[in-house]
Amino acid sequence: MSRIANLAPNPPPPAASSPFAGLIRMPGQYLCPDGVVFDELERAIRRHLFKQVLPSLKGRVERYLIIQGPRGTGKTVSATDASLRYGFAVALLPASMLASEHEGGACAVLDDFMSFAAETSRSRKMRIAIVADDFDLSISAADGQMGRTINSLLVTHQLQQLADTQEPRNFDDSGMPIIFTGNNFTTMRASLFRDGRATWHTHRPTLDDKLAIAFALFNPRSYDDRRLIERLVRTYRDESVAFWRALHSDLMTDRLDDIISRSLPDVSAAEAEFRRPVPLDGVKLWALARVRAKTRPMSFL
Repeated sequence: MSRIANLAPNPPPPAASSPFAGLIRMPGQYLCPDGVVFDELERAIRRHLFKQVLPSLKGRVERYLIIQGPRGTGKTVSATDASLRYGFAVALLPASMLASEHEGGACAVLDDFMSFAAETSRSRKMRIAIVADDFDLSISAADGQMGRTINSLLVTHQLQQLADTQEPRNFDDSGMPIIFTGNNFTTMRASLFRDGRATWHTHRPTLDDKLAIAFALFNPRSYDDRRLIERLVRTYRDESVAFWRALHSDLMTDRLDDIISRSLPDVSAAEAEFRRPVPLDGVKLWALARVRAKTRPMSFL
C-alpha cells in the first residue's frame, strides 16, 4: 500500500509535558489495525493529503476535508487510520476540547493545539494531519435554543483564518490538513466550510462494505457459515457499521459467559478455550442480532 514517506521512520513519541501529547498518533499506531478499508473514502483522504504536499499547489488547495455521514459508519477511524497508512502522523482534536466558560478560552485552546501540532511536526520531522472528531457537536455548531455564543463565533472566525492563511504548516512547509468528521454539519456557519476552504465527502457504506466488515469480524470458515453471515447482513442491511462490531462483541460475551460457568482452573486455560475456533451457531447469532437491533436508549423517568 503506497504512502508518503516522512523523514523519520521510527520517531520517539511526543514529550508528555504537553496536555495534547496523548492526542498524537504516529504511523503504525492505528485506531483499528484490523479494520476494513472503505476504498472510496480512502481515496478521498489520500487525495486531500497529497494535495497538501505538492509544492505547485501550495496555498491554492482547500485546507479542510469534511467527512459527513450516518452515525457508526467509521468516519473518524477511517480518517485517522487512512492518514497514518499514508505516512502522516495524526493529531486528534476532540470536539469537547473547544469548550470554555470564558470569552476567548476556546480560541486559546485551539491556538495552543495548533502550535503543539506544528512543534511536534518540526521536532519529529513528521507531516501531521489533524482529525477533528464529531465536530458538529463542537462549540462551532449553533445550539437550537441559545443560538451562537460569542465563543462559537470566535472559534468559527479563527477556523476561517486557519483555512485562508494555511498556517501553521508542517516542518517541510507542506500544508497541515484538517479533516472534520460529523453527522450533521447544517448547524455550522455556511462561510466556514465554503468552496475554497473545504472539500466535502459523504460516507455511506454499501451493502458490500458491510459484508466485508462482517466477514472480517466473524471469519466464517465453511460454506454454511458464509451463507449465515450473508443472510444476516442482507437482513440487517440498514444497521450501521458499528452494529456488526457490537454483534461480534455480543457473541464473544456469550462465549465468556459459557467459560465462566464452566469454572476453568486458571486464566491461561480460559484464554486457550476462548481462542479455540468454533463453528458459528446460527440460532444463537440470529437471536443476538434480533436483540441488538432492538436495543435502543430508554427513559425510566
